[in-house]
Amino acid sequence: MRRAMDRIRRALRALDPGALEGVAAGDSTAAAAGWLLGGPRPALLPLDAPRARRLALRAALLHFDHEAASALTERLDDTLEDRILGGWGALWDGRAPSGSFEALASRARADKRGDLVVEASALRALEAVERGALEDALAVGRRACRMGRAEELPMPALLANVVLARVRRLGSQPLQAAHILHTVRRFAPSPWRRWIDWELALCGRPDPDDSSPPPPPDRAPAGFALAARDRSRIAQALGEAPLEDAAIARWARGDDDDVPWGLVGFSDRGVTAYAVGGGDERPRRFLGAARPSLQTRGVEFVARRKRRDGRTDRVLAALLLAGAQGLDAPGLFRRGYGAVYVEELHRGVVDVQLHRCRAALGDAATIVRAGDRVRLSAPEPLAVADPRGNRRGDERVLQLLGSRDRLDAAATAGALGMSRRAAASALKELAAEGFCRVERVGRGQLVYRVEDTTFHTPTQKRVPSLE
Repeated sequence: MRRAMDRIRRALRALDPGALEGVAAGDSTAAAAGWLLGGPRPALLPLDAPRARRLALRAALLHFDHEAASALTERLDDTLEDRILGGWGALWDGRAPSGSFEALASRARADKRGDLVVEASALRALEAVERGALEDALAVGRRACRMGRAEELPMPALLANVVLARVRRLGSQPLQAAHILHTVRRFAPSPWRRWIDWELALCGRPDPDDSSPPPPPDRAPAGFALAARDRSRIAQALGEAPLEDAAIARWARGDDDDVPWGLVGFSDRGVTAYAVGGGDERPRRFLGAARPSLQTRGVEFVARRKRRDGRTDRVLAALLLAGAQGLDAPGLFRRGYGAVYVEELHRGVVDVQLHRCRAALGDAATIVRAGDRVRLSAPEPLAVADPRGNRRGDERVLQLLGSRDRLDAAATAGALGMSRRAAASALKELAAEGFCRVERVGRGQLVYRVEDTTFHTPTQKRVPSLE
């Protein structure tokens, strides 16, 4: 019991320096702290002792114990810490917090409560990313991580790191997110791992030694509204649910090419998305992971072109999504080539490209030109890999670094089949953005390794556990 209490005391100094002063081993505060660190759930929830109640509420939120969290939230006071915890609970339930996390962080700063500054700032970043303010969320989340590291606050810093990983993932940076999550998972007390494991599953890399993308999770953990929202977005992008999210609807229609909400991890053999149309199918995009369900529905898949960003696949996908209306030459060129169409310069280019498209389709479909418009006619449902949402070259480089570590430009170029100049440029850009670190070895040789320069690797000494 004394050893367990020593571990509890070390952890709680990060949350509340005086949290266990005068607390006996059998006190409700000790039981609540034990639950937060991976011990058993208290037989009776500490509803009356403020310090114990706050610790128990954090534990209930991390365990996704909605019943306990609701009971504890009802007994919160109007203190600064209770208002922050009330906002955390609101986010977990999918509700808008009643107060401003920015204002709460300012109050905590004035009260010289570094732990609450980090906690409120991390929750502010979480709130921002859920309403789509990605840039604000990233800036605040990175700042919260730096504060947690500077103040040496293990538990608040852990919250900030997991929030930063979620922001990275929702910003279509799953490799950076997975790097943070795999690292902190080794040291995090067990209550944190349900949230961490959910984020890892959505990064597409739950196993650090396996680069193959897993199937999308078929359900969200109960008691966690953010996960339910994630699963709803996945279902919509896979075609399993109606399109209710505005960003996913724009992407599915072909209005936006970037895969929304960080769903790039659910690919199929390197294909992020398929454009589907023809027959009785309503034209739309699907995530690459939807291929098995599309095959079950009898959709025929056109063989991919060899080039990763092949123009033929881009033009075919644009025509499929355009449906019976088709596209005029400027629209086709813009969607297929991403440039402005100039007839005297590009008319021949479009003619050659349509010839290649007909060859790729074979007997599966025909391309019809009527006046100034072009459309694709397919008697049966057809799917084409749409490379417009695939990862850029620098993201391919980052993925390679995440699996091999410490690579130079020559090794990167050889592994990815790109020029050494392109590999060096991508590595330099990633290093400038803080996604990897440069190390000098030998005479002038530069090697790179994945590292979010804001993220700080914790240690078992700094993040104690009861396990």
